[in-house]
Amino acid sequence: MERMILKAWDEADCARGHAAALRILERVGVEVRDEKGLALYEKAGARVEHNRVRIPAGLVEQALASAPRAFPLKGRDGDRAFDLDVRDGPVYFGSGSDTLYLLDPKTGERRRGTLADIEAGVSLIERLPNYDFVMSLWLPEDAPLGVVELVQLQAMLTYTRKPIVVSSARGGDAMREQVEMAAACGAPADTLACLNMSSPSLILDATCVEKTTSCAELGVPMVLETGISLGTTGPASEQTSAAVGHAEVMAVLVLHQFVSPGAPFIYAAGISQLDMRSTVDLYHSAEGGLGSHLQLNLAQHLSLPTFDYAGYSDAKCHDEQCVGEIMMSVQSGAECGGTLLHDMGYLESGMSCTFEGLIMADEFAGYTRRSLQTVPSDESVFLIDEVDEVGPGGSHLGRPLTRKACRELYRSKLSDGSNYSQWRASGSRTFGDRLRDRTAELLAPAPEPVVDAQAVSDMATLVEQARSRMAAGA
Repeated sequence: MERMILKAWDEADCARGHAAALRILERVGVEVRDEKGLALYEKAGARVEHNRVRIPAGLVEQALASAPRAFPLKGRDGDRAFDLDVRDGPVYFGSGSDTLYLLDPKTGERRRGTLADIEAGVSLIERLPNYDFVMSLWLPEDAPLGVVELVQLQAMLTYTRKPIVVSSARGGDAMREQVEMAAACGAPADTLACLNMSSPSLILDATCVEKTTSCAELGVPMVLETGISLGTTGPASEQTSAAVGHAEVMAVLVLHQFVSPGAPFIYAAGISQLDMRSTVDLYHSAEGGLGSHLQLNLAQHLSLPTFDYAGYSDAKCHDEQCVGEIMMSVQSGAECGGTLLHDMGYLESGMSCTFEGLIMADEFAGYTRRSLQTVPSDESVFLIDEVDEVGPGGSHLGRPLTRKACRELYRSKLSDGSNYSQWRASGSRTFGDRLRDRTAELLAPAPEPVVDAQAVSDMATLVEQARSRMAAGA
């Protein structure tokens, strides 16, 4: 979806924000907790003192000059219908990764996610039309912790052809194993992207450095996301926290492009806010959303593709708050113009993901695609002949154009558009009733693999080999 975009900062504002981030990198720098990373920064021309790295503006500009502004993230279907054109412009929707809990769709019980839930969720996303990419959804309780990211990826490769964004608590070894697993399904490295996170603010640990270098070397598109919370890990100032987050992304970009100039890189925006009353780091806060919007504008100022949030809620169940926040965040995510919008279906401030949330977010994303698409105004779109043929006061209801257009209109499967009498006659069913029925309908079929039995066997072998290596290393 090419989109109309809402901007909080104009180009002049963004130029000042970028300049502030450069001053932070030169004056404050970043702490690098990895010897290889320190050596690479020093070789690139940064000033290294103990584990503090201060980066001159010239290195940032050099990295920006080599970073690609567009690249593909490919699906695994034959006609390339799932391929994504990753650049600043299109908007794509996707799930999130590694939540702990879900609400069981049959019992309503809050429980830990399992591998079977991942398989069902990925299979669901394969069939939902408004999801463009997939992440792992849950951290499965029943998977071996040491190779959990490989078990998650095995489920994703088995049950979807859509592009995949992986995550891992491990560093470079995990990325190489994930690329090998994708190859077992005939998938090259550009069918995956890797989420990399730096936390706390302005600190790059060994895992972050290893992921950065391995993604650059392997040609896997890398997403770099910061972990700034207003007033705790970042200043209680949206503008300053946006500049700090921008500085952190630029610091990693310098390392990434030094290792492999031209390697694909995605800028992730993400500023939250700690609720001092509950000590919960809120997803859906006005100030955190504004800070993320400022970060997005800084990335868009540099024409970099981005990674941002949509389709989430801080609610604990599928109540009115949940519906409103999922709808608002899908709409605002698209309006702000993030390239890859993730965490659709998240509840409980990122602690849980639910099947019902995934389905709701898909419905609202479909509405958003239609309502926020760019609208051309060339001569061909003004159907003056049609108006002339019907004439003043005439009806367009029976016209061929109307019949064709009506078949293409967006129609929600959850919202009710009937009149009151029709609604009463159909049982006075609420949004919640329709959501439960739709969830049961979509989850009824067993997950269906999209790869052959040999690929499934090959992936299982790779997981077992990784477990053996880790056991031998321990």
